[in-house]
Amino acid sequence: MSERRGLAAAAMCCALGRRSLLALPALLLPSATGRAQDGGGRPVTLVVPFPAGSVTDNVTRAVAQQLQESLGQPVVVDNRPGAQGTLAAAHVARSQPDGATLLMGSSVMFVARSLIRSLSYDPVGSFQPVSGIGSTSMMVMVPAASPVRSLADLQARARQAPPPVTVGFGSPSGQVALALFAMASGTQPVGVSYRGIPQAMTDLV
Repeated sequence: MSERRGLAAAAMCCALGRRSLLALPALLLPSATGRAQDGGGRPVTLVVPFPAGSVTDNVTRAVAQQLQESLGQPVVVDNRPGAQGTLAAAHVARSQPDGATLLMGSSVMFVARSLIRSLSYDPVGSFQPVSGIGSTSMMVMVPAASPVRSLADLQARARQAPPPVTVGFGSPSGQVALALFAMASGTQPVGVSYRGIPQAMTDLV
């Protein structure tokens, strides 16, 4: 059984505990914002750091529909998963600050700064927050056939002899949650990084 398929016998940390916000590249001028609101210019692009089917993606598509109706111009969703959400952020940071490219950011942007040594952008200085969207919760999931039914059960399982508990995550916040679980339980679960939660869910079931 491969390490990834090992998820079927262990636990998965579903990293959803984050607050989402729209962010524009820094140095955005008021006149540039107007171009994104006057119905002219190229389509507005919402860049998502996670794959299609993720919570962030679903929220973004709902926002895109509302924005398109409000602005009267096309709004495109551009999924750019990878590197725990930092690829999308780096792409938006490099884009023209003309109001046409927005990042569906989250608390993941700031967690990544502590986990990744070299970022090509400043999570604070490279972006200008535009609007808060909402927040989601974090959950831990296991296969339906697993005997684990609570965090206490999971801790007990993690303290048993090998094989170790395997935990999949799709964002830096999931990685932090795994570290907190390891500290609280005094165990060393095996972490598996995915491009997003949908891929981890596929291996889990």
